[in-house]
Amino acid sequence: IIALEMAKIFNVPVVLTEHTTVHLRQSSAVWRTTLRGIYDQVARLVAVSPTLAEKITSVGVKRFVEVIPNVVRTDVFSPSPNARSNSVFRFFVLANLVPVKAIDRLILAAELLERQGVDFVVAMGGKGSEETKLKSLVQQLRLEHRIVFVGRVDRADAVRWMNWCDAFVLPSLSETFGVVLGEAMACGKPVIATRCGGPEGFVIQQTGVLVTPGNIEELAEAMKEMMIRSSEYEPETIRDYVVANLGVEAFVGKINSIYGEMLG
Repeated sequence: IIALEMAKIFNVPVVLTEHTTVHLRQSSAVWRTTLRGIYDQVARLVAVSPTLAEKITSVGVKRFVEVIPNVVRTDVFSPSPNARSNSVFRFFVLANLVPVKAIDRLILAAELLERQGVDFVVAMGGKGSEETKLKSLVQQLRLEHRIVFVGRVDRADAVRWMNWCDAFVLPSLSETFGVVLGEAMACGKPVIATRCGGPEGFVIQQTGVLVTPGNIEELAEAMKEMMIRSSEYEPETIRDYVVANLGVEAFVGKINSIYGEMLG
């Protein structure tokens, strides 16, 4: 709203890239009207995923919404040589420990695999309001030998953990994109994600598996299948896909074309 008022003063166009606002308070008629007013006034409207673009049109916006995925720093997130495990299969998840990330479903999926006699370990990075509850659930299910909480992870540690794992998993109930999935893929790792809004826009058959959000049995089966078929995923292919579609050059090229057109 402030940008639009400034644009009138300086007579310049406004390009809006939407990341998440349309997800908030959608049930409010006032909020939908406000969003429509903003979206209709900007010169160009961009969303970070096809699903988010659909969300924008769902509040009554009739105009075209361009899709430009979030950028993944492929110069920072890259494979380390000889990083893959030859022993127990290693999963890694990096997320805020909050309800929408559905880490409890991942723990319950791990419990299903434990009962089936599957050998694996899950490292969980991140902090959040659910941490105490999640740790209690792990203890209650006696999964301390399968699941370890590694706490807050900075960017450098994230790169190391991505390369430590054999596969990355993110069981979110909702994501407008899911940059962390792209970062894992940039390290050459296959991923398990959910069809929750963002991941289905860039997680393809060659790079990972998509499951139904909140479905514990499906998640457990995907993890088991990943362990069996992990050798079929080519780290170079996974990384090349990210570089070509989500890397800095790809992002800059797409965003430059929009701003270039606006500047005439």
